[in-house]
Amino acid sequence: MKKIILILICLYTVSAYAQKNSTFFEVPEKSLVFDFGYGIPFFQNNLLKSDFWNKKNNFTIQPNVSFRKQLSKVDYYANNEATPSILAIGGGLGISFLKKTVFFDNYSETITDIYDADNKLFTANLLYNNIEESVFLTYLDIPLYLEFGRPNKKKISGWFQIGLKTSILLTKKISGSGFYTSKGYYPDWDIELYNIPELGFYTGGDSYTEPEYKLSTVVLWGTASGGIIFPFSNWVDNFIRHTMLRIGAGLDYSLTKISKSTSDPFFNGASYRINQSNILGGNGSRILSLKLEIGLIYSL
Repeated sequence: MKKIILILICLYTVSAYAQKNSTFFEVPEKSLVFDFGYGIPFFQNNLLKSDFWNKKNNFTIQPNVSFRKQLSKVDYYANNEATPSILAIGGGLGISFLKKTVFFDNYSETITDIYDADNKLFTANLLYNNIEESVFLTYLDIPLYLEFGRPNKKKISGWFQIGLKTSILLTKKISGSGFYTSKGYYPDWDIELYNIPELGFYTGGDSYTEPEYKLSTVVLWGTASGGIIFPFSNWVDNFIRHTMLRIGAGLDYSLTKISKSTSDPFFNGASYRINQSNILGGNGSRILSLKLEIGLIYSL
């Protein structure tokens, strides 16, 4: 995350020199911003920390539109005229599509000192095969931001933006496949039990029979982005001359968890949770999403 923040600051700093001595004629007082972001979401929870997980098909897609208002200040050295401030505020609407898929071929683990439903001590021997889990989430986004920069119709300029975003869950799709074999060794009787579903011991059991998960309906994010703005000042068409191209990078981090803690499994202490969403389960998940952005600013 530190490297991304440093890149955002550098992008803004390199282009900031072009923003001096700007007038409102060159800097749009009001504008619409159309953005498209594409990146990678990093889901963070205690279950995905295990090194047996592989990852694939992970992406974040974020189209959005916002209204941007350039703030002004009084220039006492120019007959008290209003000039554009380095600050702007904005807000809008957007959609976020997030997909996460994790998998592994085979993994086995042994859990000691656990108790069954009859409070009998046993050791669980677990084997998982061909596990794959996928999560696809869609959110309605309501971003609010503070921006540092002056988009200029005639010069290359830059911006750095921080803000908060409220996301409302619209749709969810959670799927999983794979099998497991569970056996229980009871030291008091020196026996191993297997293939007894009544006691939770299966041979080739389905790992995702109605998996448990608890999603948060509303998520609050912290956001940051920055980059460079290129004007179309030499374009003949007047409509396009009021349009600027914006390119940059950004990050979103869920300040509140996107999912809530799930209940302890039957095999308490297992690295893999049977019949739970491992992407969303455990102690709950947060997301750090890194993305590239491209957009247009249209001066109103």
